[in-house]
Amino acid sequence: MRLRKAILVQFAIFMITLLIFNPGFSQVKREQTIPFSGFIKSIPKDFKYVILKNTEIEIFILSDTKIVDEKGNALKIDELKPGLYVIIESFQKQDAFFAKKIIVKPFQGV
Repeated sequence: MRLRKAILVQFAIFMITLLIFNPGFSQVKREQTIPFSGFIKSIPKDFKYVILKNTEIEIFILSDTKIVDEKGNALKIDELKPGLYVIIESFQKQDAFFAKKIIVKPFQGV
């Protein structure tokens, strides 16, 4: 009976140790920020996504996407128009890109 109890206690300690120090939790990846910049080529009337001239990629706009000018002042989504120069901080999920932040800047040129 003592041997069973000792084995049960050791097993419980082992399981608790695994739950506390599980190395799998340390491998959780943060979403990597992917920057895009360029002139807005097109944006639909429903403002679901934006396409930049140099990428031809649809970057989806979420309800929590921050849209600001270069000074950090908040802008409304309907202020995004083709021809504006923007910097987009995005993340990728599967095959799609989603904007976290859109910064509208005056184009500096090269």
